[in-house]
Amino acid sequence: MPSTKHEENINAIKKMAEEFKNEYKYTLEEEKPSGNDSENGEKKKGRTECRAEDLHGKKILELSERNADLIDTLKRLQAEFENYQKRTEKEKQLIREYAAADVIERLLPVIDAIELAKKNAGNEASYKQGIELIFRQLADILKAMGLMPIEAKGKPFSHEEHEVMLRDPSSEKEDTVLEELQKGYRFNERIIRHAKVKVAAPMEQEKENGTHDGQRNTTQS
Repeated sequence: MPSTKHEENINAIKKMAEEFKNEYKYTLEEEKPSGNDSENGEKKKGRTECRAEDLHGKKILELSERNADLIDTLKRLQAEFENYQKRTEKEKQLIREYAAADVIERLLPVIDAIELAKKNAGNEASYKQGIELIFRQLADILKAMGLMPIEAKGKPFSHEEHEVMLRDPSSEKEDTVLEELQKGYRFNERIIRHAKVKVAAPMEQEKENGTHDGQRNTTQS
């Protein structure tokens, strides 16, 4: 889990900081001159100073390395935390999108009913205008949420977007969508309902059937 790893990194940083503090304190204590140094005279003074300088340099090097490790750990921890935030935000966005898609999918039958009412409204202008107004308002709301109709009529058949319900001999290119039987929709980039369509079948098949029928009629005569 990210939280467990986060806690482990924090504890590691605390431990390194404590060691850094102890090492620095130890270095300062070793550099303090003792009472015996002044009693031993000038000839020990130079030797003590050289030893202190060597020890000081060594400790400084060790502390610098520890400091570099600490900085590196902090950078890794920051990067991990930023990645965790991005993953969390992406997961939240997906949850919101799937929830919205579920609501929209439940509303599709309502849209179908309104479209059917528009077709059957006849010449009653006021009734038809009211239905169209309701439909436009609902369509605008759903469009703002990410719902888009799938283009079908006049388009080449697509397995990804369309579902063939009927085939009808036509002069149109084979598998061209002739009629949209039920509108399809996509939510953002995800298809939530395929368009149910009627597509064009080759005319040759119909001509061949007509030729065979004519030959049979001639033979019978």
